[in-house]
Amino acid sequence: QYPCNYKLINVICVGGVDHNSKKTDYSNYGKTIDLYTQGNFGSFEGTSFSAPIISRALALIIYSHPNWSQKQVRQELFK
Repeated sequence: QYPCNYKLINVICVGGVDHNSKKTDYSNYGKTIDLYTQGNFGSFEGTSFSAPIISRALALIIYSHPNWSQKQVRQELFK
């Protein structure tokens, strides 16, 4: 699936897991997924709910380290 198949530094592909860290049936899938995070909130579910969690983490890293390169930010996120 695209854009996940593009090997670009500014694309982070997110998959969804349940409360037991098991990949959900609605999750993105494949070798191109960078990170998995919880994908359900109340009665809502989907990777559309996983992406904001990663976006928040990225925002906090960038805020804390405004001079870091994209590569450094990605490395910190993936720790």
